Amino acid sequence: MKTVEVYFWHFVDMSGDCWMWTGCRNYQGYGYFRFEGKMRRAHRIAWILTNGPIPHGEGFHGICVLHRCDNRLCVKPDHLFLGTNHDNVIDMWKKGRGNPWVGIAVNAALMKSRTHCKRGHPYAGSNLYLTSHGRGCKACLRLKQYEYVDRHAA
Repeated sequence: MKTVEVYFWHFVDMSGDCWMWTGCRNYQGYGYFRFEGKMRRAHRIAWILTNGPIPHGEGFHGICVLHRCDNRLCVKPDHLFLGTNHDNVIDMWKKGRGNPWVGIAVNAALMKSRTHCKRGHPYAGSNLYLTSHGRGCKACLRLKQYEYVDRHAA
C-alpha cells in the first residue's frame, strides 16, 4: 500500500494553499487515479489514504467527500470532509453554484405557473391531462401520436 501512496502523492502540487492534483482529470474537472483496480476521483483517494475507508451511506450516492475550498482538483486532507449527497447539494447552494431551475420543488412551481404548453395550447379543460410528472397537453399528445404513426407506417 505504501507504494500506492507514494505514487499518488507524486501527482500532487503542494506549493499552494490547495494541494492541486496534476494527474489525469475526468470530463467534470475532477482528478482521477486508478486505485484498487478502478478509476476513482483523486480527492476520494486522498481521503482514504489519510483517514481510512469512506463509510457506506444510504441512497444512490452513499457518502460523498466534499471540498471546503470548492476546488475540484484540491486533494489537501484539511480541505476535505464527509457528507451525504444532500449535504453536497446544500454546500453547493451556499457557495453560489446552485442552478435555480433545477430541483423538484422549483420545477413543480414553474410548471404550475405556466398556462399554455410550448406550442401555445392552453392547459385547461378537456385539453389538460395529469401524469406523475405534472400536467400535459392533449393536443400535443395527439400530434406526437400522429407523427409516430406517420414515421412507422408501412
